[in-house]
Amino acid sequence: MITHLASTFLVLAALSFPVEASRSEINNPIQTYTLPSGSTLNTTQPSEAGAQSDTLRADLEAISIVSTRSNTALNRVPFSVSSWQRSEPARLISPASNLSATLTGVPGVYLGNRENFSLGERLSIRGMGWRASFGVRGIQVMLNGIPLTSPDGQTILEVIDPNMIRSAEIIRGPNAVFWGNGSGGTVYLRTDTADEGTSLRYYTGSYGSNGQDLTAAYNLGKTRIQADVSTFQTDGYRNHSRARLNRTSLQLTRTLDARSTLSYTGFAAHAPYAENPGSMDLQTTQDDRQWANPLFVQRDAGKDYTHIMQGVRYTRETEGQRFETVIFGTLRDLRNPILPSIIEIDRLSAGGRINYQVTRGAVSLLLSGDIARQSDDRRNWINDQGQKGAATVDQTETTTALGTAAIAQYQRGALTLSGGLRYDAVDFRADDHLSGDPGLDASGSRTLYALTPQVGLTYELNTLTLFGGISSGFETPTTTELVNRPDLQRGFNPDLQPERSRSYETGIRGHISPARLRYEVSIYQIDVRDRLSAYQTEAGGDRNFFENTGSSRHRGVELALQWRPLPITVFTGTFAEQDFIFNSDEAGVQGNHLPGIPLRMMQVHAAYEGDYLMADLSLTHHGKMYANNANTVDNPAWTSLDAGVSREFKLGTLTLIPFLRVSNILDHRFNASVSINAFGGRFFEPALPRNFTCGVVLQIP
Repeated sequence: MITHLASTFLVLAALSFPVEASRSEINNPIQTYTLPSGSTLNTTQPSEAGAQSDTLRADLEAISIVSTRSNTALNRVPFSVSSWQRSEPARLISPASNLSATLTGVPGVYLGNRENFSLGERLSIRGMGWRASFGVRGIQVMLNGIPLTSPDGQTILEVIDPNMIRSAEIIRGPNAVFWGNGSGGTVYLRTDTADEGTSLRYYTGSYGSNGQDLTAAYNLGKTRIQADVSTFQTDGYRNHSRARLNRTSLQLTRTLDARSTLSYTGFAAHAPYAENPGSMDLQTTQDDRQWANPLFVQRDAGKDYTHIMQGVRYTRETEGQRFETVIFGTLRDLRNPILPSIIEIDRLSAGGRINYQVTRGAVSLLLSGDIARQSDDRRNWINDQGQKGAATVDQTETTTALGTAAIAQYQRGALTLSGGLRYDAVDFRADDHLSGDPGLDASGSRTLYALTPQVGLTYELNTLTLFGGISSGFETPTTTELVNRPDLQRGFNPDLQPERSRSYETGIRGHISPARLRYEVSIYQIDVRDRLSAYQTEAGGDRNFFENTGSSRHRGVELALQWRPLPITVFTGTFAEQDFIFNSDEAGVQGNHLPGIPLRMMQVHAAYEGDYLMADLSLTHHGKMYANNANTVDNPAWTSLDAGVSREFKLGTLTLIPFLRVSNILDHRFNASVSINAFGGRFFEPALPRNFTCGVVLQIP
């Protein structure tokens, strides 16, 4: 299959090369992959072709990708990057309880929806991050320029309200030269909107789900203010899966002068309860898909938390120069009862970054520096029927990360060469407060280092761009992974080492103007060594432990297409064929597929946005995935059909929009995610059957 798909390079190049085109601005409510939302392609008369091509090239060079830490023109980016954007009406009629509705359909990005608000989604990009048992590992996530990824590489997505995401950029593959530790891929999310006014939304759905949210955004002279407030609660499809999530955010942007801006971003999330029903074995998924593990119920498995993050950003741009500095801080209070333990963590982290970019003629140079420090006060107790038993861990874990990088770009005509080098140092320390005996003290420290280079090039041929490059990644164990020792002792696991990766890729992106078609095709290979993988033991229950078990090889082909036959209709399609295997023979797994990642992913999406009526239809297919390293258990392929419709009514200056959405229309029974290498055969996490969401939006200018 990969060989057949690779031939699309030549086909698309042949179709694209002779075509000249222009683009006109219209509203585009959904996903795009090589051009930003708000653009389309029109055919031109032959006599206009040369002038229109020059206009198109100028427009493309104005499209900036900010997830590279600089305003990099899209046609100069030497690796795969997806750009996603939706209009305000499309956002308002598509309420979501998790990020699967936001990132599903981006080629190479897997988001496993566990329907478990205690564990959150499983996020992987080209197989990187596959090992996460909860939260996100190995993927950098930014929200309005503030990092959600902590210095140890762990990412907490709970502060994100998926309903408030307006746009995203996704770097599909390792590129640690930009963000350092844990950059197996990068997700850069933004919640800011250019619209003004107030919108209120109420929606309700299956299994006791309902939500309310408010967005208000206004310009007050040189200051722009935007506030978002939301609440969501559900009884859950499964037993013992209730959750309530309250979130709020505030953004202030002040224009200081023609070249400088100062902005503040603050987010807060509070979950008074998020229950965990646990995963289930295959027989249980057939007998009772709403089953919850009795031990999880008995021991009150789940969590409650408060998470606050805020940041201040200053930018100044002058002729040929750009300066940016950001400072940020995070507070997190977590109570997390699991099967063997009750865990409490009080977290305080802070940091900052600085970027300086200078352009002189054909050369651009970006210098960057990062510093972040995180302190966790961690306390564990034996879980005695949901109550605290004997204390097992009482320690302070401190992680300090330092990084500096230089990235250069040289442009000569249609050719752009780029290269960069980053140095990182990550220091882990633990201070044990539990034992008074020096001989039993589990205090310790670990310091890990990395040099991560990146080189790439792009070459423009009329309406297509050829790109290719080599990049690298570096992923330390997180503090959670270091502290989970298989011998159940305190302190850091002394055997864990960092995981390292190197990525090779090439591709094309462009458009075919007469067909109003945009596309991107890429082929890649990622070599991973000292790979970190999870396993469980009988003594540890459902607790995950980690080890460096060797190497793996990730190969794949990705395709993204967008066709707009009319200004009010758009069709998108994405496809990813993935071959991720173990290279080493530890535990007899050589040649096996990495578990937890579908072998194939595909989505087709159609949308109509008229003056008053909006409708969309999505078909999502995930191929078979394995549930364990031994590949003895697999999760079958599944397909889901989803649809939505809304109608807009004008009431004077007010706008009323009722909407209805139906998910899993065909009512297929499938498991949307798996718990990798789970003990006792409890691998599976079932998806919802057919379910409904309906609501109403009120817009006030």
